[in-house]
Amino acid sequence: MKSVQPQAAAQGSAPLYPRLYLFNRLPPFNPLRAFCLALGLLPVFAQSADYGVYTKLDTITFSEIAPIDQIIDNEPIDFTNGELAFTYNRFELGFRWKNWRIGYLARYDYRLEFSEDTARFYYEEEGAGQRPNTPRNYDVYLDVMHQRSQGFAVHYDWQIRDNLNVTPSVSLLFANGLLDGKIEGEAQFFGNDIYSGRLDLDYRYDEDFIFERNLGGDKIRGTGYTFDIAVDWRPSHHWRFHLQTYDLISYIHWRDAPRTVATADAEPEVTEDPFERYKEASVRGKETSSSFRQRITPRALLGGSFHYRNFSVPLELYLEPDRVFVFPSLAYSIGRWELALLAEPRVDAFGLRIGHPWLSFVFMADRLDYEKAKFFSFGLNLRVPLF
Repeated sequence: MKSVQPQAAAQGSAPLYPRLYLFNRLPPFNPLRAFCLALGLLPVFAQSADYGVYTKLDTITFSEIAPIDQIIDNEPIDFTNGELAFTYNRFELGFRWKNWRIGYLARYDYRLEFSEDTARFYYEEEGAGQRPNTPRNYDVYLDVMHQRSQGFAVHYDWQIRDNLNVTPSVSLLFANGLLDGKIEGEAQFFGNDIYSGRLDLDYRYDEDFIFERNLGGDKIRGTGYTFDIAVDWRPSHHWRFHLQTYDLISYIHWRDAPRTVATADAEPEVTEDPFERYKEASVRGKETSSSFRQRITPRALLGGSFHYRNFSVPLELYLEPDRVFVFPSLAYSIGRWELALLAEPRVDAFGLRIGHPWLSFVFMADRLDYEKAKFFSFGLNLRVPLF
């Protein structure tokens, strides 16, 4: 057990986010034309092939208070009130054998839940906001969950009935990136650059970005697992429903994870940098290392669609603990291909989905200008038969 030494604080404030994206005209016998033709024949072989490789990339990023690019740069300019920001990223590459899929898995997840006062204080201090010179109390609350890991995933496509498919999935994770904890309390502004407050901190990490605790170069490691389930049900020719969970049961066990628990009391004092003032205030606390079980935020995608001839009207709900995203869409099928126009009206996001049994592509954003986007989602799923 060791007392916290705040004198080694980092410059500026701790970031709220990690410093974190046609062959019709080809001449005859052109190799590229031949490749494209072979690619076009893949669906024929994919219908009967028992073996193949697959790859899958999924990412969804959302910031309620400012464009994603500004959050990453830690310079919020276009600010709106909000309480949530997150990014979930998953890449998988593996081998398919009959109903089994086994692959390499890489993940990067970062989730921030905070009070509106916390976001505003951050914006007024770090961003383009100007703090009114009037007394105000800020209710400070910040809950962060971050993990970075690699591992293996196993899926089994279980065809229970002709119209019902259930896919349980398990994964084993080896993690080396950790930040998990809370900051709570009250920050007070009296006007004329006078600040005070009381903040309680309790967080675990692989790098201490607040007090810059010296970890001696030790690498933090964790081992975890996840369990999920996907359901695809077609009760009739016109209706189809599906469910996909994300981290339904998911934990990472960290051994000897660094932890800081502290209370900072700051008496009223003139300062140009209130973040630095709170770190330099009298701090009562301790630095330890202990075992820790981290829970990855559970989510789910629930959807249904009505089909009539070549048209379908899907509706999907992305369920995040503190927000529900609604994705209505309109789709048209040509053979085994499907083209869909997507939307999320409440965040002004629009996108496109191209689907096929061996290929799917999804892109959605609220702005095409990445510097202005607050919502971004991308997915790519490819299955290549071998024999």
